[in-house]
Amino acid sequence: MKLTINIRFHQSHNTQNNLNQNIFADFFLKIGNGEYPIISDTENMIKLHSSMILSEGNLSNLIDFIYPNLIKNSENANYFIGRAILTLKNINVDKISDTIMERFPSKTHLYPNANSVDLAENISIEQSRLYSSEFLRSLIIPELPSDELKLKVGILIILLRNLNLSERLCNKTRLICHKF
Repeated sequence: MKLTINIRFHQSHNTQNNLNQNIFADFFLKIGNGEYPIISDTENMIKLHSSMILSEGNLSNLIDFIYPNLIKNSENANYFIGRAILTLKNINVDKISDTIMERFPSKTHLYPNANSVDLAENISIEQSRLYSSEFLRSLIIPELPSDELKLKVGILIILLRNLNLSERLCNKTRLICHKF
């Protein structure tokens, strides 16, 4: 399996921060180019430096490590620029998102998608019941997003589809929910 990761680094006025970014970028390049040492007797496993490993292996500790003082900084867009939790599976994205969202005190707003089946003339009423909105929402397909969008005030969202290029609402734009 080939994995492609795009990472953007931002040069700052802090020399140590820029040096750390360069070291981290070199680390990823070595892995991608097959130059980083692989653990013997494994197919493609590497050993991470201890500074990259959390001693406690639970999700809450990872969130605290990546997003210290999350609620206090939630209105600051710059706070999120250098932070991300990467995962390969949608089920993990959902779990991480839900765990972070639970920390915000505001009310959860649910926006269900609009599932429907376009019924042609030759399809019976019984078949339309088979594909009801409730049935379609109950399906969990790993390659597709969830059937509903959960949002709270203060939550960071990342735009995945270009909506309005003239307003700079394009792929990978980070937004913060302020009101609904």
